[in-house]
Amino acid sequence: MAYAGLEDRIWRDVEVSSKMRLDQLGYVVLATFDTMAYHLFEIEFRGKVYPVPDMETPTEQLDPADFTLGELAPEIGETMELIYDFGTEQHFLLTLTAVRDMKRGEGRRFPWVAAMNGRGIIDDMPVWELEELIKQIDKNGKTDEPVYYCRDGVEDRAFLPAPWNVNHFDLKTENGLLKYNVGEIEQGYAPFWEDKNLMEHPIIIHNGVVQNWPPEKAEPSEEELCRAFFKAVLSQKPDKLRKIFLKNAMIEWPCTNERFTLEEYVRANCEYPGDWDGEILSILPALEQTVLITKVWPKDKSASFHCVSVIRWKKNKIVALTEYWSDDGSAPQWRQEMGIGTPIREDAK
Repeated sequence: MAYAGLEDRIWRDVEVSSKMRLDQLGYVVLATFDTMAYHLFEIEFRGKVYPVPDMETPTEQLDPADFTLGELAPEIGETMELIYDFGTEQHFLLTLTAVRDMKRGEGRRFPWVAAMNGRGIIDDMPVWELEELIKQIDKNGKTDEPVYYCRDGVEDRAFLPAPWNVNHFDLKTENGLLKYNVGEIEQGYAPFWEDKNLMEHPIIIHNGVVQNWPPEKAEPSEEELCRAFFKAVLSQKPDKLRKIFLKNAMIEWPCTNERFTLEEYVRANCEYPGDWDGEILSILPALEQTVLITKVWPKDKSASFHCVSVIRWKKNKIVALTEYWSDDGSAPQWRQEMGIGTPIREDAK
């Protein structure tokens, strides 16, 4: 992360989780660069803008709270830009420099500042003015007129009588206060999302009683769950498939004498070569389970398969799955010679 225009003097290397929402990433930026966080901000990425929702902006704009970093999937070397304070326009460049797997039990570590340089910015001061202050500090060791501005981080982010100095920063202190400051900033911006919810879903009063919002969601039907499962299978995207299962789910393929854990099944499905298509032929609810009958084929239509999936549900997720796969083809020669049976479908192979 770097302050645009002074990238070599004010920057931070920050570790964050891919599960972090885009609005939360914004709070981290505002906290690590010592802003007072009393202006709106927006994040731009790949030509799309994700602003803090405002009563004056259209509700159809992209909401940063609806997207995680993992969902946006930036590539190494790609840069997002955060614009803070549309009057002064403070620009921050957020460049992905590395990706690594998260170790078990490490989730609470993030966000974490691994390295930094330069004191944070001064609100309402454009970059060119800040650059002049830095030149004075480099030349004289201090500015001609001390800037009485300092973020304490504990006492309501107050103004304190301490001159700003680009060279006065401390990595240990930054990490010690970071999560607290990010939380304070998130609370400060929360009313914007409350206003958005009000705009999208006005308060409903019926017979003098305020109705609950959001309304309780109806439980998904077994048909909806089956269609979501089959769509995830065809997409071959691991994250989508994992969401359909409980983590301790057990999967069996009796025809090939195989039993899988969830992660093994995800690999078997998602690493299978080729692009696939398919259709649901039947969804048959039964006691505590559902029988799903499907047909799948590679998009080049070089073959096709039928699958009977016996699904057990728990909390609207799959806890056990038994699948019977069969290759589609013609009847064996010995049965053809008997002259019995008729085709189910004329276009069947």
